[in-house]
Amino acid sequence: MKNSFVRNSSVAAAVLLSLALAAQIASAAAVTFKDVSEAPWAQKYIAKMALVGIMIGNSDGSFKPQNYVTHQEAVMMAIRLMGKEDEALTATSESPALTADTWAIPYVSLAIKDGLVHVDEETAAQGKLWGQQAASREWATRLIIRAIGHEADAERLADAVTLFTDVGEDGTALRGYINAAVSLGIVKGFTDNTFKPGQLLTRAQIASIFSNSLPYVAEEASVSSKWNGNVTFGILTAIKGGQLTVKHGTASETLTTSADTQYYGPNSAKPLTMSALQTGITVTIIHKNGAAYLIESLQPPAEGENGP
Repeated sequence: MKNSFVRNSSVAAAVLLSLALAAQIASAAAVTFKDVSEAPWAQKYIAKMALVGIMIGNSDGSFKPQNYVTHQEAVMMAIRLMGKEDEALTATSESPALTADTWAIPYVSLAIKDGLVHVDEETAAQGKLWGQQAASREWATRLIIRAIGHEADAERLADAVTLFTDVGEDGTALRGYINAAVSLGIVKGFTDNTFKPGQLLTRAQIASIFSNSLPYVAEEASVSSKWNGNVTFGILTAIKGGQLTVKHGTASETLTTSADTQYYGPNSAKPLTMSALQTGITVTIIHKNGAAYLIESLQPPAEGENGP
């Protein structure tokens, strides 16, 4: 399966989407954390997730990119990706069958209710709440495939040949989810042809995975009805006088850039100069009130590029 947003730069139309957390988009274009240098390859993904409010840093200005992500943190991010945080926080939540910290109970409850997490698939480590357990790569992959509404792809690809030496034909029960996520361009393996399904996931790695998932969330009508236009996917048709014009479907949108607007190429870890931006490419633009905060050109992943 090909991703018409990520893998096909000649796409004739793209989808306008925004997240329910748009109000949390930063008031300034530059989102920086003092420790982002610990994962320089993930800088743009961290910036995107911070701008749209799916992930936030700490009060001391750090992001802690190398910290492991817990089940409850990943579930919260998935609920935010789906535009359902308000629903989670306003619903009456009883103690879920999967134990979690108090702040996470609304998110875990909704995740169980919506089928993102199945109780019978989960196990809790002795002496630790389920929500506090660190999330593995394969576990997070299944969560995200369900969040973007592509579980049918996982079922279809459950018996498909895998690209990875450590996801054998009789190996992980989550092979279909891994195959689906790879086919959609959401995750990649490592240069040694492994996926490392049981490896624990860092905050930097999950920022990359959620970033790659954004185009697919637009396919869910129940989600897109809650969005209001702060993340745009489309074809860049004009650049003139500090303004960009992006075409999505039959509509066009004009956004304003500034000295603080960040631009990333498809494989660039650090921001590029705005002079490198060209028309005719498929882009993601994060914006608010007509001001472009972050621009990313979309292309297939480079051969041999490391994880997530």
